[in-house]
Amino acid sequence: MDEYIENRAVADGSFTVASEPYEISVLGDVNKDGIHNQVDLSMLIRHVIGLTNYQLTEESLLKAGDINGDTAINQIDLSASIRSIVREETLKLESSRQAYNMTLSATSGTVIYSNTGTFTVKNPSGGKISARVKDETIATVSVNNSTITYTPKKAGTTEIIVASAATDTKTASSAIYTLTVNKAEGSLVLDQTNEYLVSEGFVATLRVKEHHKDGKISARSDYNTARVEVNGDEVIVYGVATGRTSIEIKCEATDCYEAKSQIIQMYVNKPKYYVKDGQVIEDVFKNFGVDTANTIIGQNYMRFTGSSNKWKFACPDPSQISDSAGKTAGATVVYKTSATCTPGTYKVHAVIKVTATKQNDDDKAFDYLCSFAGASFGIHQDINDNSWYSCIDEKVTINENNADQPFIRLGARVEPNCSVELEILDFYLYN
Repeated sequence: MDEYIENRAVADGSFTVASEPYEISVLGDVNKDGIHNQVDLSMLIRHVIGLTNYQLTEESLLKAGDINGDTAINQIDLSASIRSIVREETLKLESSRQAYNMTLSATSGTVIYSNTGTFTVKNPSGGKISARVKDETIATVSVNNSTITYTPKKAGTTEIIVASAATDTKTASSAIYTLTVNKAEGSLVLDQTNEYLVSEGFVATLRVKEHHKDGKISARSDYNTARVEVNGDEVIVYGVATGRTSIEIKCEATDCYEAKSQIIQMYVNKPKYYVKDGQVIEDVFKNFGVDTANTIIGQNYMRFTGSSNKWKFACPDPSQISDSAGKTAGATVVYKTSATCTPGTYKVHAVIKVTATKQNDDDKAFDYLCSFAGASFGIHQDINDNSWYSCIDEKVTINENNADQPFIRLGARVEPNCSVELEILDFYLYN
């Protein structure tokens, strides 16, 4: 038992001190008058709400007011005091409570950002359950009865501290849940397909339609063929030199999302007009057309359709193919231009879009051919089910004999059930 000096409460809540000590055995008797009543409750309330002149600072008084034995005077002690006075419930010492060790349905968990998660307090004591996040920049938490729900705010690892308040029969307890938040998959949507075309010396703009929140757009290329700059959600592409390159457009990682990138195949071709010695040289093949006299129609039962600069070569009926070597069929379309060309050595620039299709995995389109004045500039074996561009610059010589009738050949050979579509996007000479 603690030895106390007798105090007497006066009207303003302060005390007068008697000269003789005595021992008190009543729990909650903070004014040391030998009983626990409304006067003690009033003193406890003033202490809990923090009134400056009414704080219980003496160790013996603090022990008397600590009704639940948790080394603090708080709302729990006030509730116990009220129940004792109003309901005449007997105050119980901490030693009379059963020890309660909180257990959780899980001690750790991993969640992807933008998803929520839950865990529960197993076999709750009946005491009020509370929870807080150690690092509130990573997640927030809410409590609904014995269920704890957490909502991620960014990627990282933190602890959720769950506590259960003491009751009349159970002690207070707490437990820790370790939460790991992983980044969500990033997003990036462009308004272009995977293939793009720009002329040498000209500019093209690739636009980002959608991307994950707060992600910064970046882009890179080899700079020998095309140079890139980023302006907000736009990627500016400068055609440097004729050829083909890959441009990677990326939405960078954030606290919440992983990086997301997309590869664009960029084809840089020569522009429609060229300058030589200060003079503009116009494309001499802008008026070419199909030469029906020299076009091979239905070779080995090949079927082809089209007009102008786009033709589809197909072999629909395997039973009609007479070519025993590989069972392939082929056809050729010949183009001639209405313009004439001065004899000399030139470069022929061509951009051909090739689209191949097949029905079965073991089918294949065999090859395609493009040539000008006898110079082949595009042969591709074993074409798969795909679409791409063939961007080629080849030297050709125009002599006296063919200067007035240069021509283009466009053809393909395919196996049964396959087809190849060839589309001339650009075709012209330059020196």
